[in-house]
Amino acid sequence: ASLYATAQINADARYTLSVATSTKHRLPPDGSGFSNLFLAGDWTKSPLDLGCAENATMSGRFAGQAAAKATIASEARAFVEYPGMPVFPPPYRQTDVTMCELAPETDPTRMQTVLDRYLNPCAGDRRFRALGRWVLLQTGFIAQNHGGAPDEDFGTASETSASFLVPCARVCGPNGLVEVGFFAPMIFVSHPLSLVAGREVLGMAKHLASFDGAMPERLDDTTVTTMGLARFGPDEPIAPLELIRVTRAPGDARGEGRHPIRDLLADFASARTVTFFCLRQLRDLRDPSRASSSELVRGRLKLGRVTLDSLPGAHTIAIARAASHPIADLFGFADGPLTASFAAKIHVDEATLDVEP
Repeated sequence: ASLYATAQINADARYTLSVATSTKHRLPPDGSGFSNLFLAGDWTKSPLDLGCAENATMSGRFAGQAAAKATIASEARAFVEYPGMPVFPPPYRQTDVTMCELAPETDPTRMQTVLDRYLNPCAGDRRFRALGRWVLLQTGFIAQNHGGAPDEDFGTASETSASFLVPCARVCGPNGLVEVGFFAPMIFVSHPLSLVAGREVLGMAKHLASFDGAMPERLDDTTVTTMGLARFGPDEPIAPLELIRVTRAPGDARGEGRHPIRDLLADFASARTVTFFCLRQLRDLRDPSRASSSELVRGRLKLGRVTLDSLPGAHTIAIARAASHPIADLFGFADGPLTASFAAKIHVDEATLDVEP
């Protein structure tokens, strides 16, 4: 055992020191033990754990964020369900899930621009960073989508989807842990209830779409059609647009060997958990150009038994230029068909999607 003793005889000496083994005893700003008491000061637990103005500032911000969350939680009211098919709350259970992962290469700075526009304004000090130089086009088929509990009577439905995923990471927590996941600025789904639930509960940017071909056999050889505008204008018709065309041709599999995307997917499969980040917001009634509320939402997809295999054939992705869905401009994709540098197929026997603030 050791003893540290000091005589504080002047104002400068009355400073919070970070002597050996002492920082583990610091209290975090939201760790007072009381639901309505929050702590601030350079003596609290933070990423720095030092007696300095910077630590005091960080502590004040964390305390304010904790107080804001507590205020929102205390003001939450019971959700009022409208008649008709309800948007039932999470968790959501999924069975017999098949996903095809295609990775076209793009400009990493454009990927970072997407994160800076949508996620980082609400991220505070825990900013998101883009990983790698590939955006994933994920096409998926869920054979059965259920409510959270086995005995719930919400029914079940199948669902086909196509999502553009940006791999990203952020430092999360005072210990410097890195949280890795995906952000999807554009998701297309075949089922209207999935559209409504995704937008209302998670804040996902979902769009209703149709997919040609039998699923899941045609996930890597299909056309995604959605309602949209080829160009903006007061008299332009909102009409069906063949927005994405995925084509499979004979060729060597592109999921074999080492690839950063394969390593990332293998890590998620091994951990049996995939994290998604979303921006959930409500439009302000007084000023519709602003949000009355904005918050980051974390979706956790817990996986059952997972198989990850290479996808045979050579795959190309054609994306139509549409003013309402500027996919190519968003990610900086070159004109013409894109070649997937990596292609893989994932099957999950069962999964559970839940939501965390």
